Amino acid sequence: MIRNAFYGEISPSAVLRADFDKFHQACSSLVNFDIDQMGGLQRRRGLKHMADAKSGSRIIPFVYNSGDTAIIELSNTHVRVFKNGSLANTTATSLFSGWSQAALRRIRYQQINDVVYLVSPDMPPYMLTRYADSNWQLEKIAWDNIPEETSLYQDDLMKAINGELSWSGVDDVLVGDIVRVTRRLPGTSLIHPKPYDQSSSTPLNQIVLRGMSVQYSSGSTINYYTCIQDWDPSYKGESNDPGSYGNYFRWGAFVTGKQPLPCKTAWSVTTAGEWKAGWYIVRQKEGAGVLNGYFDWDWETMKYMESSDGNMRNYSLSGLEDDLCLIGLVICWSSGNNVGNPQLDVDGFDLKQYCKITSKRPGFAGFVVSNYIGLSGSWETHDWSLEAFGHKNGYPRAIGFHQDRIWFGGTAKQPQTVWASAVGDYYNFDADEDGADASLRFTMAASGQNMICWISPQRGLAVGTTDAEWTLTGDKGIIDAEGSFFSVQSHVGSAADVDAAGIENGLVYVQRDKRHVRQYAYSLEADGYMAEDLTLLADHILQAGVVEVAYQRSPYPVLWCLLADGTCACLTYNMLQQVKAWGRVDTDGSIKSIAILPRADGLADEVWMLVERSGSWRLEAIKPDNPFVDGVSDYTSEMITNDLEFVQSMGAKKQDSKLMAYVKRDGDNVVTVSNDGVDWYAPGIDASEMDGWTAYWGMPKWDYSHRAGIRVSGNGKFELYGIKL
Repeated sequence: MIRNAFYGEISPSAVLRADFDKFHQACSSLVNFDIDQMGGLQRRRGLKHMADAKSGSRIIPFVYNSGDTAIIELSNTHVRVFKNGSLANTTATSLFSGWSQAALRRIRYQQINDVVYLVSPDMPPYMLTRYADSNWQLEKIAWDNIPEETSLYQDDLMKAINGELSWSGVDDVLVGDIVRVTRRLPGTSLIHPKPYDQSSSTPLNQIVLRGMSVQYSSGSTINYYTCIQDWDPSYKGESNDPGSYGNYFRWGAFVTGKQPLPCKTAWSVTTAGEWKAGWYIVRQKEGAGVLNGYFDWDWETMKYMESSDGNMRNYSLSGLEDDLCLIGLVICWSSGNNVGNPQLDVDGFDLKQYCKITSKRPGFAGFVVSNYIGLSGSWETHDWSLEAFGHKNGYPRAIGFHQDRIWFGGTAKQPQTVWASAVGDYYNFDADEDGADASLRFTMAASGQNMICWISPQRGLAVGTTDAEWTLTGDKGIIDAEGSFFSVQSHVGSAADVDAAGIENGLVYVQRDKRHVRQYAYSLEADGYMAEDLTLLADHILQAGVVEVAYQRSPYPVLWCLLADGTCACLTYNMLQQVKAWGRVDTDGSIKSIAILPRADGLADEVWMLVERSGSWRLEAIKPDNPFVDGVSDYTSEMITNDLEFVQSMGAKKQDSKLMAYVKRDGDNVVTVSNDGVDWYAPGIDASEMDGWTAYWGMPKWDYSHRAGIRVSGNGKFELYGIKL
């Protein structure tokens, strides 16, 4: 009978299951061998030292494409990037100061092009952006519109008093937290009287700062200008007219004391009587500010209005603004005092703003607003919300991308809620926007408050909690605010601190006890998702507890599970062919973190590890062309079959029976063999003769403890494809 390792290492509890077909294609021990999908074994390549690492750090992959990859190292003091094993960038940071490696492992990441997004229950969401291979920046995500705790009215009344906010929970927020405030602004009118003293011109022989207004008289006409770049008298030529210096002055100026009006609704402008002047109606949608006491000039001109001796007329204009903006009137020129007194009217509307807390005292919080419209005066509102991700509510544990949205989930305050950005607008979580592309928020209708652990795109959005597995689906596969809902798929529960990994046509996740791995894939027969236990036949192999997972795609799918004892368990996996073969990887040291990088040449993916050896942390990699040594140390590959009871069932009990092994080798190997998995001895054959079917074992007798074992060391290739009598 020929045996191979098609099912890898299986549980010791199957020791008497000779009646089980898979028993005869499995091993009791399989260490430091790669298992291919046909059941053959190849001695794994060695771990090559690439760089020194920071103690207590963790690594994650960066993959722009298969030819542009890097390893990112996160540590207490730095974020470092390694390209081709060489240090490319170092960014000092205090963000992870004092964090243990267990805390660093809680960081989840998702990459879009040159940006890696980082989330953790211990910090606000961050982004690591590559601007060049030697220029990486770690920055807190700056939201255009924050994810909100709620869009509902609050029972608690918020008040603004003398530039401070007050509500019953104000003492629970910290400086830096964000509060969304929505209040009703009444309709407003702005009537323009005579703009300036027109008796004299503003001389250009003095300094004029950007944003200030000047005027110039020419006969009976006065022209008004705004300085758009700081002016120094040394710039002046022969002309006294600011209009001659277009790089420094622009025609038109706001009237002193007549500030533009905020608008997100209907507006109108009217003039009346006889007048001689020219006016702009201007609009600023974002970015306007006050500079040197005057409004900075960066405005869109909507309409020019003019009335003169040859063109005496009045205006009645109106418009409707969908987005928050400022609307104002700019005087360009006038003749005499008759400037027309144009009137700007703006209807009332609900103004939403984000207030950043800048100071604290008992019962009150100072603040600044996120845009150019202030929150001056005293007012009160029930329409407000804290940011969903903050000191009081906690930070998201899970992150994912699906249907061109970035998704976050699982805060301490809202453990079963997910938030999604607007489509293609990853920093926009405006809860007031409507439409299919608007941001989303969903909460599971579950009987308990079990934390979301991972988010993954599947047929819909797959979401795992510590209690169950769910999918979020929508009409025709599109998730939006209408017709989308959560449905539970299985009741297993996930480990809170280990992310799921996409693999072939599904995903795998670590069960809550950290000792089992589940395949989560859609089943046509069940018309839903199934959570198959991939450790069913090897329930012993993850007993140390999984702390990280990584997925290798080439040359065949392998799931790497880093265990708490510093070793790895590896699952060769093929869903369609039902290949599930476990093996183990160890080394002279302790493996601390793991990441996978593809190769541009299409050869086997590179397996990168942080390894602690003799107290030193090292960045090492398994590459397809590495020698068969770990650094400078040898390592041993071991295969031990299950018990050979099947020999007795065939009636083969000869005292001189021999076992044969089919081997391919190249290099200097040291081989020992065993017939019980305990005692090891030389095979009685020169290593140079080990090619094809070769006799290795002489069996002195048969009993129920017989096993065939091979151990291989030395710097040489060794492949084992089967054994037989």
